[in-house]
Amino acid sequence: MNLVCRKKDIFESEMESIVVPMYEGAQYLMLGNEIASALSAIINAGFFSDKEERIRNFFVTIMGETKKVYALNITKEMNILKTGESNIYGSDYDPHAVSGAFRALGATLGRALVKDNIKSVSILAFEDMWATIKREQLKRFLDTKNEAVLSTAAIVGGLLLSIYRYDMFKHEAKPIALQNIEVMTRRDDVMQFMDETSNHKWLELCRHVNIVRDLVNAPSNVLLPETFAEYVKTSSISSIAVDVLDENELEEKGLQLVSAVGRGSVNKPRFIIMKYKGNHSTARHIALVGKGVTFDSGGTNLKPSDAMDDMRCDMAGAATVFGIVSMIATMELPINVRAYIPLAENIIGGGAIHPGDIVRSYSGKTVEILNTDAEGRLLLADALSLAAETNPEYILDIATLTGACSIALGDFCAGLFSNRRELSRLMLESSQWCGERVWEMPLVEEYLEQIKGKGADLQNMSSIPRKGGAIIAGLFLREFVGSCPWVHLDIAGPGFLGIEHPVLGKNATGFGVRLIYDFIIRTHKRNARLQGGRIYI
Repeated sequence: MNLVCRKKDIFESEMESIVVPMYEGAQYLMLGNEIASALSAIINAGFFSDKEERIRNFFVTIMGETKKVYALNITKEMNILKTGESNIYGSDYDPHAVSGAFRALGATLGRALVKDNIKSVSILAFEDMWATIKREQLKRFLDTKNEAVLSTAAIVGGLLLSIYRYDMFKHEAKPIALQNIEVMTRRDDVMQFMDETSNHKWLELCRHVNIVRDLVNAPSNVLLPETFAEYVKTSSISSIAVDVLDENELEEKGLQLVSAVGRGSVNKPRFIIMKYKGNHSTARHIALVGKGVTFDSGGTNLKPSDAMDDMRCDMAGAATVFGIVSMIATMELPINVRAYIPLAENIIGGGAIHPGDIVRSYSGKTVEILNTDAEGRLLLADALSLAAETNPEYILDIATLTGACSIALGDFCAGLFSNRRELSRLMLESSQWCGERVWEMPLVEEYLEQIKGKGADLQNMSSIPRKGGAIIAGLFLREFVGSCPWVHLDIAGPGFLGIEHPVLGKNATGFGVRLIYDFIIRTHKRNARLQGGRIYI
């Protein structure tokens, strides 16, 4: 995939298709008579009055070549110019909602281009259509300190995120034709913005989102704990150190909760430790933890059969952590990161743990297993304890942890838990910025008594069933981070979707890669070099 920004007019495009944003009241003569006439005909046919029709296409001949033109319907709600020159934003303007709408429109465009088997496309920068906007206002809008997302950036981001297909095991897999995307502009300021923020950065981010999607979509007979660990070792670039603990080393190190979860399967557990040192002048680092259950049958507390169909996705947190560390290293960000990825199959078998078993964790606390299907928090508990003893700036864990969270927040929203208000605030800012929704959940202190064990220090389920499940899991995890600043993301809903997301599609979404990457940069605002890593899609 190639992405470039060029200073040129639309009739200079050498791509096979052209994308034109259509604002109500805009002038199109600058696009040439043939395109302007075709657009006028579309407008007269009621294009703007049809809120359901977002894209219309037609053919034109430019410089002797026939090209397919895609006209995008920019609704009044998306038009940041609707309030006029005097107040570009307007009192009712929500930049995050608008950028989300543009991102969704970009995804719709991407799916249309894939369906039409388009190989190359030129996109007219939306800002070129802002004929009424004053230069100083545009400069303010493009200011990287401003929380508004450039319309063109959001469109391109949605397009890139939408052109994904998992067909690795199909006999006649058809590759996506689209390989060249060109943004055209006549504005120096837009050109500068695109050059400084896009190209390889945007492509790398989407490539890593798709790596995560591929891992999560992979069938569980292919992606075992051992093969996952081997993939991370062989795929990590040279600046990432990777160490893998096998089942014997887990026992020797005292990671007995991880061992316990994987005990029932012939595919033995693994534990990956990744280290990236981008700043050699300090030992300060952040810690990332990802749940990696490569298949979850529920163990001895067996799930219903229809609840197992998609349980290959229960390692989405692990895949996301790998994707983020790989992205950070690829972009050579000047920070230090350690990642902890416990991997296991939770399978019923002769050696599997039973309800009522008591296991000593890496922290020394003992845990009574009331339900073997609450295994993810057991993996995370040992990983969090291991991470906490290195005294990181903060620990962030991500996991498809509780069905209770997806029941509370639905499919498109992750649950956010933290023991630091400032970290919650920054995560919510990142959520708004990149359009990956999170909602802050409480850690209700009064519920802590519900996970105090009768025969052990803790129990992995509440003594009151079916109430506050996501909160109970969060409280359990907090017991293993000590005094470390900590963030927990429960992505049971958005990590793997049974319904179509307007941008991220269906099945594995790669949710969390863009969100956490942006969050990490926000938590290092004093590092000027790191701020240059911001990505605007």
